[in-house]
Amino acid sequence: MRTKALLVTLALFATTAFAQPTNDMLKEVDVGIAKAEKLTPTQQKQVRELRDQAVRVIGKKGGESEAREHLWNALKILGLR
Repeated sequence: MRTKALLVTLALFATTAFAQPTNDMLKEVDVGIAKAEKLTPTQQKQVRELRDQAVRVIGKKGGESEAREHLWNALKILGLR
């Protein structure tokens, strides 16, 4: 019984630990969009589409890495990476 409880605790910790960087990146993109002044309308559209794609895949199995990739690309367009 202790082993099962330990495994559940570890699984919850791992899920939280891996999700946190994605949530931080999502917040960073949101702040970047709000402060973006030098972006062309096309770049603004690209950033919003990348953010929306990331939000859609976050809940899917294996979606965290894909979401991070979308957010990373959005941050590059915003000039934050």
